[in-house]
Amino acid sequence: MDKLRGLVSIGTGELFANPVVKRFAEDTALAEGAEPRRVLNTSHHDKASISYMDVKAVEADFARLRTSIEKVHEQFRLYRWREPLAPSESRTDVAPLRPIIRPTFSVPLCPEIAAFVGELPVGGTQDVAVERLSGEWFEGKALFYVRGDTLGFAIPGGAVAIVEVEPYPGRDQHLVIAQYRNRVLARRLVTSRGAIGVSLAAQMPDPRTSRPTLTFDESKLRVHRIVGAIFTDMPPPPGSGEATPVDMVPELAHVVVAYRVREDSAVPLALPGQIILGGAELTIGYLDRWENTLVAVTLDDGTSILKRVGARLPGKLAHLRQFETIGGLGSSIVLATEATDIFGVIPTLVTARGVVGVLYDCA
Repeated sequence: MDKLRGLVSIGTGELFANPVVKRFAEDTALAEGAEPRRVLNTSHHDKASISYMDVKAVEADFARLRTSIEKVHEQFRLYRWREPLAPSESRTDVAPLRPIIRPTFSVPLCPEIAAFVGELPVGGTQDVAVERLSGEWFEGKALFYVRGDTLGFAIPGGAVAIVEVEPYPGRDQHLVIAQYRNRVLARRLVTSRGAIGVSLAAQMPDPRTSRPTLTFDESKLRVHRIVGAIFTDMPPPPGSGEATPVDMVPELAHVVVAYRVREDSAVPLALPGQIILGGAELTIGYLDRWENTLVAVTLDDGTSILKRVGARLPGKLAHLRQFETIGGLGSSIVLATEATDIFGVIPTLVTARGVVGVLYDCA
C-alpha cells in the first residue's frame, strides 16, 4: 500500500496519475495506523484473532474500499488493453435533452379508479370528476423509447418513458434514464451512504436474461428522473442502446380522461396517488385486437377496475374472457363480454377504455 501511495504521489506513468487510482491510494481508511488497515493486515497474518465487532466497526469503510478497488481494477484493465483512460474532468459532451412540444389536451381528472385488491368491491366506485389535467404537466419533459426490459414490470419494453429535461444528482431506487458518453441506459439507480459513485441496476423480469449492474463516477454521468410512461404501439425508432429519445408519441393525442389511482393492484405499473391516462372507449366485441393491453373497465354493477386484457375462454365459453392482474398485489378475474343468464355469479363487462399511460409525479 505504501508503495502504491509513493507511485501515486510522484505521478509515475498514466495509470498512477489517474484520479480513480489516486482517490483509492489517498483513502483515509488505508492510512498508516487506521483501524480498517489494521483489520486488513490482521486478516492476512492472524485471521483467528479478528472478532465480529472488529469487522462490524469498519463495515462502512470496507464497503467504500470495495467499490473503489473495483474501479481501480477497471482502470488497470483499460491501461493493459491500451485503451484511453477516463478523463478526470466532468463530461460535458453529452447533448442536453430537448423538451417535447406540450400536448394540447385538457381532460377531466376523476378522483379514483377501483383497481381492486382481493375481492371485487361491490357498487359504484367512480366519484364525480372535479379536477382537470392538461398538457401543461408535460412542460420541461422529454421522451425516451425503452428498447428492452431493463426497467422491469414498471415500464415494459416498447413503452416510452417520460423524463425531466433537467438532470439531477439521482436518488436511491429511482427509475432513471442515464447518459454516459454515447450510451443511454434505462435503469434503476442504486446508491448507499458513504459509497463512491452510483450504480445502475437492470430490473429484468426474467432472471435468465439478467444484465450486470454498472457503476459510474457520478460526475461523468447525466441522470434524468423518470416521471411517467406512455404505452404505445409506435414502431421502434432508429438507434441503439437501452433507450432512444423521441419527439412525440401518437397516443398523447388521444387522451380523453384521467384517473387518480387509490388501490394497490396496479403495482408496480401505477402506485396509489399516481394518475392513469385514459384513451378512447373500446368496442367490447373487438377486444381480441386489444389482448395484452391495459384497460379500465366498468361492470354491470357500476364497479370500475384496472386490468390487462387476457384471452377468451375456449369453446362454448368464448363469451367469457380472462382479465389479468397488472401487478403482483391484485388478482385476475373472468368477465362476461355479453349478457348471461347467470347474473350475480360472473360480472358482465359494460364499457372498456384503453389506458394510454401513467404519470408518477402528480403533486
